[in-house]
Amino acid sequence: MPNPMHVPGRRPPDRGFVNVVTLVLIVVIGSVAYLGYAYLPHWMRNRDVISAMREAGYQAWREGSNDALQRMILSRTDRIVRVAEDGEDWPAIEGSDVSVERDRSFVYIDVSYEVPMRYPWTSKVRTLRFDNHVKTDLEVPTK
Repeated sequence: MPNPMHVPGRRPPDRGFVNVVTLVLIVVIGSVAYLGYAYLPHWMRNRDVISAMREAGYQAWREGSNDALQRMILSRTDRIVRVAEDGEDWPAIEGSDVSVERDRSFVYIDVSYEVPMRYPWTSKVRTLRFDNHVKTDLEVPTK
């Protein structure tokens, strides 16, 4: 009995043959993995910086001084974001990178900084810029 799925004059596809689509897919996945390996540590540190900003924002109802909030953010981010160059290690976020402003009901915290991203297995360096903004309500959180 003939196979009903068989079309006369058409040969079945070769199984196991690597075609152009497979090669392009492998290159795309490899490129994403390479760039993710280079960028992911910086992104994770930036998430910790945002966490420090939020923590300072939550403390703003208790702490009336913007300078004290700025010092609170800097003391926490000094341990998180560090730049190593020429054998020396220093904090990447400085006092001029942190801005704290208030109005009657909100505190606005902005932190903008740049860090070098080194591509693995090459000597190429790219500068990453992070601009973070947090707006927190000044209402007492225990109400």
